[in-house]
Amino acid sequence: MIPVFKPYLGAAETAASAEALELGWLGMGSYVAAFEDALATFLELGDDRHVAAVSTGYAALHLGLLLAGVGPGDEVITPSFNNVSDFQAILACGARRATSRTARSRWRPASRSA
Repeated sequence: MIPVFKPYLGAAETAASAEALELGWLGMGSYVAAFEDALATFLELGDDRHVAAVSTGYAALHLGLLLAGVGPGDEVITPSFNNVSDFQAILACGARRATSRTARSRWRPASRSA
């Protein structure tokens, strides 16, 4: 089997993973809250702005589309050569997806088709 990726985990990462599991968390937990707080501090966000960590690219896209106000009746243009999670996030907001032709030389939407 050819692996898609091989993670590099040193002793510190392995210990942190084991500790999170011992605390009973497989996803969001105290480490995530600490990360969000530290990032908000680093970015010097005021009390009216927040950091939200998510566990997947789909969740990030869905949240971003919702925060941008995308909803039923909207159309989101996306490259035809794309990941299915992009399409799923658009549909989850109630919007329609519109694909643009992809210029193979640059692997991005061809400006005339958008």
